[in-house]
Amino acid sequence: MVATVSALYRHPVKGFTPERLAAADLAVGEGFPCDRLYAVEVGPSGFDAANPAWVSKMQFAVLARIAQVAKARTAYDEATGVFSARAEGMPDLAAPLGDDAGRQALADWLTRLLGDEVDAPLKVIAAPGTWRFMDHPLGHVSIINLASVRDLEQRIGKPLDPLRFRGNLYVEGWEPWVENQWTGRTLEVGGATTTVFKPIVRCAATHVDPVTAERDIDVVKALFDTYGHTLCGLYVHTAVAGRVAEGDALELVPMTTLVKTWKAGRARLETGGIDQPVIDSRLMLEAAAGVTRVDIITDPHRLLTGEQMTTFEGYIERRLRREPVSHILGRKGFWKIMLNVTPHVLTPRPDTEVIVDEALKAFPERMSFNVLDLGVGSGAILLAILAERPAAKGLGVDISEEALAVARENAANLDLDNRVALLRGDWTAGLGDAGFDLVVSNPPYIATDEIETLDPEVKDHEPRIALDGGPDGLDPYRLLASEILRVLKPGGMFAVEIGHTQAADVEALFRAAGAAQVRTIKDLALRDRVVAGAKNPLET
Repeated sequence: MVATVSALYRHPVKGFTPERLAAADLAVGEGFPCDRLYAVEVGPSGFDAANPAWVSKMQFAVLARIAQVAKARTAYDEATGVFSARAEGMPDLAAPLGDDAGRQALADWLTRLLGDEVDAPLKVIAAPGTWRFMDHPLGHVSIINLASVRDLEQRIGKPLDPLRFRGNLYVEGWEPWVENQWTGRTLEVGGATTTVFKPIVRCAATHVDPVTAERDIDVVKALFDTYGHTLCGLYVHTAVAGRVAEGDALELVPMTTLVKTWKAGRARLETGGIDQPVIDSRLMLEAAAGVTRVDIITDPHRLLTGEQMTTFEGYIERRLRREPVSHILGRKGFWKIMLNVTPHVLTPRPDTEVIVDEALKAFPERMSFNVLDLGVGSGAILLAILAERPAAKGLGVDISEEALAVARENAANLDLDNRVALLRGDWTAGLGDAGFDLVVSNPPYIATDEIETLDPEVKDHEPRIALDGGPDGLDPYRLLASEILRVLKPGGMFAVEIGHTQAADVEALFRAAGAAQVRTIKDLALRDRVVAGAKNPLET
């Protein structure tokens, strides 16, 4: 269903004159540009700029409370911050709202204009940051269907100025009142994509003629008597940023099914040159729609809501910019556990599961043992082992406090925090000798000069500290070979991940440090992936 933008309006000071625009740039999660930047308190409203929270419109000088507000004809110069106001019998005002003196000048001017209509001191307050003085705590951009306004106008037999409804976008081309059924649907608005939050419940502000300042029509009663509701307009949230201008199209995006959405996402990722487009599209669809792989297979024709579609589209756009799926979703499956992932930790990879597999082969299920994970990151290796071995305990060490915070959260989510300790440190520094039965590590092993040749998902999004292994990628192993043997108990085992060309060099370093049973294990792609070995059982 396609319509067009007939007009755009902003209201820089809540309750005062709408200002027409030719175009506006909608930003994700923000209100309409330069809309409701300021409000005029009638007595203290309780609004705290340091901790902004929604306050009822009835705390401010607005039409719902004071009809005479409409007597003021105002304009705001965004470039200078100067707010101009004029009214019959009043001197013209030009007040810079960016400073206390200008805001006080406007408050004084309004006090004189409104006279006995105000029963408390007026104060002009500014919205901090992206906060806006909206009529609804979650309302961002408002849309008015002009056909609905005309339908009400015809039914009550009285002219209605659409500006009574104080919308941001006024739309032509829809049938009257169809918009009331669109909660959760997606609207393409010019170059932006929005999600319909809810219809707008109307209040006494609509009773005031914006030209005469007379409270002449009880619009709320007229709505209820005519239709059985008090709705007119929509609140929408911007999901994809873009420019909207007069004459632009608005299109209600058709609802689609799980299987169609999955396939469409896969096709877009394939066209964008993304590896594993089938898996990536499915994982992002599962997260966006709150479904499982089984749901997609067994209920493929389930319809998605507009909000779910908008979320999925946002995920696809981010993936096309080569952001890893793990960062988009904030989680990644590893072994048999699910882990939270952030840009502060290396994304767990299936290759690393080789370490877990080797560890579990060496330590029976009921065996009690202590494991040390050096460079613990998200906690993937350590937590996967502890989840399989209920009698084991572990220590994870990392130099990054941000990484340790992720590991702590993952341990708590898996109910393993009572068996794991996490320590900020530089590899084995400060650890005593012969304290662990098992030491595991996935250290940085990419040569410094090779990092820029990696896929954007890695070089642009993974923490450099978890990648850079020095000029030849072997610097961490030169330190770790002897240190791992130092902290291992006699007979204890180690397993470290390596680059697939590094087996001979890493084996040599561990043998030179005195390790026994040194060997290389391949991953599922049959590439060298883990060097493992043991400390001599007779060594003290």
